[in-house]
Amino acid sequence: MLTRIAVLAIPLCLAFLLASCSTPENPEKENRTAEKPAEQAGNAVESDSPKEQQSEKVPDHEYETAAAEAFFPAEGTILRYKGEGNEYAQLKITVLRSDSEYAILEEDNGGVTLHRIYRIGKDSIEMLSSEPAGERDELPDDDLLDGMASQQTYFLFPAETGTKIGNYTVEAIDVTADTPFRTFSGAVMAAEKTPDYTNRIWFVPAFGEVKRQSIMTTDKGEAFTVSSSLESVEHP
Repeated sequence: MLTRIAVLAIPLCLAFLLASCSTPENPEKENRTAEKPAEQAGNAVESDSPKEQQSEKVPDHEYETAAAEAFFPAEGTILRYKGEGNEYAQLKITVLRSDSEYAILEEDNGGVTLHRIYRIGKDSIEMLSSEPAGERDELPDDDLLDGMASQQTYFLFPAETGTKIGNYTVEAIDVTADTPFRTFSGAVMAAEKTPDYTNRIWFVPAFGEVKRQSIMTTDKGEAFTVSSSLESVEHP
């Protein structure tokens, strides 16, 4: 389910271009070449320079047809997020399991580590659990997972503007998500709004959440923003 950033006490506690250049020993006799690994659907290669944003174009309305099991990154992927506004906004998310039935993500914000468990359905992704991870915890087997009830809906397929997903509402289905890692287009953005705060999450198929943002109104009426934005991806 869509969750809030942990530090605000809102329960959000919620490929890439690696160009390797080959320089010949004699540049006058040989042209300098650069090899770029072929991009595969759902995969990303970590960029040498996070500051050099690159546009990852998600084909228009891909989010409507993308299979639910392709929503999360591959098992073993590590995603790191730049945090702004609070020390606990910096995140490390490790994909412990990702297949056609379940996804288990370990999220570490430097203060607490959570195991988030999702069930993959044909038309939706359900969050089964979001609990602190114990040091010796083993991942639940399929029998245990099959018996777990849904806590809340995390995502729906297709995602349509105005769709309610728990406390969140899909506000846009073809927007840009700017992150230090790259600029994504064709993202789905959902928001949760109250008189005191607004939480937003940007989703991209094969990456899951690429950006979170919480804006809280202080006692003085000022806006205070905390955000977590995808900064790098490490593949298994």
